[in-house]
Amino acid sequence: MKRARALAAGAILLAPQRAGAQTSPALRVVAVVGNDFAIGYFATEQGFFRQHGLDVQLTTIASGGAATAALIGGSYDVAITNVGSVSSAFVRGLPLQILSAGGALYSSDGPSAFLVAAPSSTIRSAKDFAGKTTGLSSLRDLAQVAVMSWIDQNGGDSHGGTYVEMPPLDIIASVERGRIDAGLIINPRYLQAKDEVRLIATPYDALAKQFLISAAVTTRNWLDANRSLVARLGAALRDTAHWANQNADASNELVAKYTKIPIELVRKTARAPLAAEIEPRMLQPLIDALAKYGFIPRRFGAAELIARV
Repeated sequence: MKRARALAAGAILLAPQRAGAQTSPALRVVAVVGNDFAIGYFATEQGFFRQHGLDVQLTTIASGGAATAALIGGSYDVAITNVGSVSSAFVRGLPLQILSAGGALYSSDGPSAFLVAAPSSTIRSAKDFAGKTTGLSSLRDLAQVAVMSWIDQNGGDSHGGTYVEMPPLDIIASVERGRIDAGLIINPRYLQAKDEVRLIATPYDALAKQFLISAAVTTRNWLDANRSLVARLGAALRDTAHWANQNADASNELVAKYTKIPIELVRKTARAPLAAEIEPRMLQPLIDALAKYGFIPRRFGAAELIARV
């Protein structure tokens, strides 16, 4: 099988096992590297794509914004990406649709995002973020809206500080060296660094106790032209979600292989269930927060964004 060309330097092609007879054209899928985007990798490694007659070429990439842009640009048929960037593109008129099966959830029962500062920092509460600089992996998206929501809900002024975008792996070092006052980091990176930083909050909880973080997304034109193919893709992702939810040990092994994170850390990382069926209530809290803080021009009903196939 020919390897798909990576969109950006450092992208990795994951070559699926293929059935002896091909029953569909090659399906080009791009996924963000990370625990919350691993469902496509699970489906490839466990053979769920193949079982549903799909020839999937899965490429990984570093950021959700880049994955969404690549989908919009036509480089891929489907993207497994963050729903914040998808919501932003959708409300601005771009014809994107989230498939109704297979997404990663955030749950407050096992927080995955942590707002941290240096041990010597004067930050102790939300009020202390006034005049401070917070490092985030992306601006005007889930990371920023969650931090701002937490600050405002806990007596601070979210507009009193500064937010800067930086590579996720640079945030911890920048906090330790005083380049920024605080930063939002994601597990299992937090587990690696928790002895060097001080935990301030788990800000995703300010949006909802549970909500959708990532999903499989396509364009409306591609969906309309490939309904049968999309139905099989949805079935494969649904089966994958059920498998991952019932096989924590095996899925942890695959996450470690996929992300190159030591298995010991992956096992210590609480993971929320995958959503076999995506419902509007899982997406609405993030949409509402993005609209409240002006990161998207208007609120809209999450059902508009979810394709039923």
